[in-house]
Amino acid sequence: MDQVAEDRSLERKAYWICLIGGGMLWLLTALLSGRSEAWDSPYYWSLAYPMSILLAGIVANLAGLWMAVFALRMLAGVAQPLPLS
Repeated sequence: MDQVAEDRSLERKAYWICLIGGGMLWLLTALLSGRSEAWDSPYYWSLAYPMSILLAGIVANLAGLWMAVFALRMLAGVAQPLPLS
């Protein structure tokens, strides 16, 4: 039972790191550029996006392989509509 509690604690930490880190990246990118949406900023692709991939890698390393799969699924969900636009 101890392992289950430890896994849950790790999941919570990974969740909060992603939530706070992603939110901060989004807000700072929008604030730096003065745009209302972060992806409208020239800094999005050059700074925020690579930093979000780095953050996902750090979380995946801390939380284990299953979190890496989750991060890749999120990236695939974001990248999938791009060729259609």
